[in-house]
Amino acid sequence: MNKRTENFSLSNFSKWMASQQEAPSMEKTMVGLAVEPKVGLQKLISKMDTEGDVYELAEEFKANGGVISEVDGSKIMVEVDSGFFIIHKMYVKKKV
Repeated sequence: MNKRTENFSLSNFSKWMASQQEAPSMEKTMVGLAVEPKVGLQKLISKMDTEGDVYELAEEFKANGGVISEVDGSKIMVEVDSGFFIIHKMYVKKKV
């Protein structure tokens, strides 16, 4: 066995996973952040959860970006001019 596998244990892995979770203060700093999609339009549409016109919201978000208005764990609510949608935060990035 090499040194890397000798140190692996379920306990150490569980501790590491727990340390990877974002602190609640991080959620507060995400609110108001301007974001844009990290994925293409079709993937974006398939991952969005909304009661509005998903195609209109996705196209607007792709063209102009949006602003995070709420954070709930790994899900975020993004507002654009024509409405809002919920999506996993892994599909967005900070707008440049």
